[in-house]
Amino acid sequence: MSEEKIRIDPRWVGLGVVAAVILVLALWWASLPKAGQEFVLRSGSHGETIYVPTTLEAAKELDLINQNGDKVGLARVVLVGQVLVVADGTRVRVADHSWSRSLYEIQLAAGNLAGQRGWVPPKYLTKARP
Repeated sequence: MSEEKIRIDPRWVGLGVVAAVILVLALWWASLPKAGQEFVLRSGSHGETIYVPTTLEAAKELDLINQNGDKVGLARVVLVGQVLVVADGTRVRVADHSWSRSLYEIQLAAGNLAGQRGWVPPKYLTKARP
């Protein structure tokens, strides 16, 4: 008896890898928040407030404030209206996203700040339950 060797053309292997990468990217893209979708803001710690910058520039400033632990700087940006203080669990609607999708523009749909817009990372967006 002779053993028959199965030979696979390397082009088919390459094509399979490319197809798998495209499939993974398509699934990832489909899972990203889209404009008009409703979410709930969640900080990860129940009952905690979330600081929502109103512009992309304010988001950069808030990042620096958080990195430096600057409580005075945080109070300043809140008082001048560059950052909104939003309750954990507030319903929001996605309006837009940054170029890299690292931040999403949201419009608050409930609470005393309803209608206001701000920018949050996707980790704060949790699917809203009906």
